[in-house]
Amino acid sequence: MNQQVAAFLLEHEERQVASGSNATSANSGRRSRPLRFSRRSTVAQLARKRKFPGLCTVLEVEDSVSLFFCDSLHYGTPSAPRTGRVANTIRAAESFHGAAWYDCLEYRGPDGTKYYGQAALVVQSRDGRQKRLVVRRAEEAPPREVCVLTDYGCQRLQWAVPSSGNAARIDVVEVNDILSWVAVEHDWEDLCERHGLLVMPNEVPSTVAELRAARFFVNAFAVSDEAAGTGDE
Repeated sequence: MNQQVAAFLLEHEERQVASGSNATSANSGRRSRPLRFSRRSTVAQLARKRKFPGLCTVLEVEDSVSLFFCDSLHYGTPSAPRTGRVANTIRAAESFHGAAWYDCLEYRGPDGTKYYGQAALVVQSRDGRQKRLVVRRAEEAPPREVCVLTDYGCQRLQWAVPSSGNAARIDVVEVNDILSWVAVEHDWEDLCERHGLLVMPNEVPSTVAELRAARFFVNAFAVSDEAAGTGDE
């Protein structure tokens, strides 16, 4: 059901984009979906507003450089069949149809190591066409004892927060280094132990202590089309 809702919202958005695209895009023969860069900001402003310490360093630019940024990135082969299109979209939206939507993904980091992380921002330089994804990095957390998710191979994760830092590490990922979209689940047992049985994740205070304490699982039962190598849903 969630995939059906996502597909509907994505199709609605794509119709809006297609209606405003120019003739060149329409005649290019490629099913690319142009990104709408509704905002522009300097790197320093983005780092401060989105709480990305070290953004200038990972982007390798001065803090005064202006960047366009948006909420989504499309990866994979543009000519791929329609089936599975949702799996080829990574969202990093503060607000998408009234709610935040930050996809999780597996990607290849700068050192070639595979990581899990959460999409946080899509950036593009003013004079360039290459899109890059800013990702909050996660790292492996100790497994829970007598845990059904661990028994079934769901990897437990935590945010990769430096010992002296107050935010998760960030990576800048090229489109070709995105390996797959992944589904994650909160470690509900851990969350309820800390905040009670009726707590919801959006009610948890946004503090450094909570960032360090948060635990979640990669959902081994939900496999994206990209990871499975098939177009079947």
